[in-house]
Amino acid sequence: MITKMIRSILTSRGFWVWGFTFSILWLLIGALMISQYIDRQYTYYYVGLVTSAIIVWVFSNLMSNLSGTIVMSSTSLYYAFKFTRLTPSRYLLDYLVSTVIGTTTLGALMLGISLGAFYVEYHVVFLPQYPLAFFGVIIISSAFVILFSIFISLIFPPKYYQFAQMLPQLLYVILVLGQMLVSYPYLIVVASPFNDMTLLLFQSFTGLEAPLDFLNPFQQFINWYYILASLIIWSLVLFSLDSYLLSRIKPVSLDILRQF
Repeated sequence: MITKMIRSILTSRGFWVWGFTFSILWLLIGALMISQYIDRQYTYYYVGLVTSAIIVWVFSNLMSNLSGTIVMSSTSLYYAFKFTRLTPSRYLLDYLVSTVIGTTTLGALMLGISLGAFYVEYHVVFLPQYPLAFFGVIIISSAFVILFSIFISLIFPPKYYQFAQMLPQLLYVILVLGQMLVSYPYLIVVASPFNDMTLLLFQSFTGLEAPLDFLNPFQQFINWYYILASLIIWSLVLFSLDSYLLSRIKPVSLDILRQF
């Protein structure tokens, strides 16, 4: 079962065409064009920020793709939970394992592409200061990715399927990109799992403290304990909610699925 889940994640044509390809495009723009306007003393800071933000953007696209697969497989899950030994909790755990493998692979791939793009611009290889912590954050983020994907696919009625798919990208733009343009309050940044993932990746890549405000990055910082705790709490809460929602899942009619 886990093998099939990994294969479905890594062979999704929609994700690779729209999510991954556009992520590389934005990465190249940031590495080869916008970087020319960055002061050289902030180069490592900028590389860490772009790399972290792009990886979370890839995760946001993956959330959209995964939420779609849950909707499409709702009928199969309904009968599997009803007539087999498969339970919602077991399904979530299997899905978490497969997503960790898939997202770690994607994170490593995006890291390699990012390092290559910035090498072309600066002729320097920028490696993460704490590589184990960097991939550890990717693994922890994987739990949130799958749990949030399942949550939005189950909480919205099928007729709002397209909105549910767009929601991760909308939240990313508002919260992550917004933090680069607007000074958000401390609690909003800490409580936002999208910002938590970005800041934890940034800190483990650069070794610098996570800033509250990227416009004034050296004025106020956030303790990484808080953002890590926030991300873990989000994942635990979503696991409980998803288990409950999956236990009450209903089959979606073919007529509704054909509309998608």
